[in-house]
Amino acid sequence: MSPDIQGSGGGAGQPARSWRRGSWKLGQGITGALLSVARAGALPALAMAILFFGTGGLAALATGFYSEPLSAAGVGFAVCMTSLLVHEAAHLATLRLVLRDAQAGEANHSLANVWVTGPRLQGLQTVATAAAGPVLGTASCAVFLLADAPGWIVLPLAAVHAANLLPLFPDGRMLLLGIGQIFVGMTGRNGRDQAGRGAAPAVHDAEW
Repeated sequence: MSPDIQGSGGGAGQPARSWRRGSWKLGQGITGALLSVARAGALPALAMAILFFGTGGLAALATGFYSEPLSAAGVGFAVCMTSLLVHEAAHLATLRLVLRDAQAGEANHSLANVWVTGPRLQGLQTVATAAAGPVLGTASCAVFLLADAPGWIVLPLAAVHAANLLPLFPDGRMLLLGIGQIFVGMTGRNGRDQAGRGAAPAVHDAEW
């Protein structure tokens, strides 16, 4: 298990951050990132359970076979919810690692989704944070395959996580932004040096 990040980050001269800091003490560091995402996932987990097991139950009633539909619903729920939490926890943990800030970012949720918000990053920081979610989300699905979970359930969900690397999705757009920042970074730094300004990060929120 990775150790918690020490300190609060934020070097001298940086502008005040616009993103919110969680006051929950257990929400700090790498371990805290996992706990924060798990807490944010409580309501989506309930919604997904109703969706999967409701669908499985209806299929069981319609066919008269209970074991297969309910088993498939259980596997689908486990893969979907686990990979979602791994995906978002990877974003939040990586965000805190690249910023060296134990409190950076936070996990948010709606009825059926979890996402991470935090300060906008620069270059490799953006690339690492954006890519971490889809890569580890896909890897978590692969673990279920190794445990002999049905491929017809696992593979579509793995494909969804992998597809998040494409610019059609927020993670992919952030990844493309980070790559662009790397290529134009030298020019940008030269311009700021000539103007006598430091390379201060943007303060607008970003979402993963």
